[in-house]
Amino acid sequence: MYVQAFPGPGPKIQVSNDGGTDLVWKRDGGELFFRNGDSMMAVPVLTGSGFTAGRPHELWIPYTFAVPQGNDPVIQWSQSAPYWEEQRKTIRRMFAPITQALISMAQITHGQSILDVATGAGEPALSIAEVVGPEGEVWGIDPAREMVAAARRGAKDYGLNNVHFEVAFADNLEFDFDTFDAVVSRFGVMFFPSPVAGIQEMLRVLKPGRRLAVAVWHSAEQNPFHYVLSRVVDRYVESPPPPPDSPDAFRFADPGKLLEVFRKAGAVQSSERLLEFRIEAPLSVEDFWTLRSRMSDKLRSKLAAHLKTKLCSAMQIANEHDQSIAHLGEPHCKRHLAVDY
Repeated sequence: MYVQAFPGPGPKIQVSNDGGTDLVWKRDGGELFFRNGDSMMAVPVLTGSGFTAGRPHELWIPYTFAVPQGNDPVIQWSQSAPYWEEQRKTIRRMFAPITQALISMAQITHGQSILDVATGAGEPALSIAEVVGPEGEVWGIDPAREMVAAARRGAKDYGLNNVHFEVAFADNLEFDFDTFDAVVSRFGVMFFPSPVAGIQEMLRVLKPGRRLAVAVWHSAEQNPFHYVLSRVVDRYVESPPPPPDSPDAFRFADPGKLLEVFRKAGAVQSSERLLEFRIEAPLSVEDFWTLRSRMSDKLRSKLAAHLKTKLCSAMQIANEHDQSIAHLGEPHCKRHLAVDY
């Protein structure tokens, strides 16, 4: 792929020896972005008295935009598992306030036995294992085998011998009655095929008088982590609302809806609270876009289907849409190049 000053005259300058499409500028003029198959590439450039292009490098690896296979949530989460593992420390830091809230609400202390349902790549189970210490024990279960494998590697990386991970569904737990001092689930209940059945099982394995604590997302409008990019993409990609009560991140956003599930499951003295917290992570705009697209099946699906024609406009509007993304460095579309492939 070559670029040439427009209007000419001027030499053709090669920026990629492996082809590419959808060439766009970064706003500060220091990089060019382009697609190569399913990957998003960047090449540093110098402009001034002339034009010099550096070596292209990959921003997003191909599976980032892989179209999910059907509507099976387990398959969809399995596709995300490599990135959750790769970004384990960043995600752990981002959601640490929620983990600490669950630990507090469930009254988790040293030496206890804890169950984490829908643990994903191992959180909050790994964090809780550090709280209960060697005398305690933590079990994490998840239906996605790839997530469980990632969680086990996380335990090994952290040197934790008191945490165990198994493949299991929330509504079919292979534990005896009254096994655990606390049961938790962080952003899992929304995706249960049957939330009532899942909560019933979690209550069954909980010791009498102990606590079950779960965290779910409030509405998308109250969470910039979700809406900063989703609002932009939704302007260019048709996004019909999910069917009522279907598995979705905001399934229990309405106050009282999850409490009703707890009531039907037989819980007593249930309560809910709104947790306001700040997500902090040192990410560039490219890293944030990658993070969200790989963590979110919904966003990843939209990008996979529409990236080729929508990316430039969507990312340009994102710069104008929300100040929370402005400091990260923005790509910008320009029309002052003639491109040959």
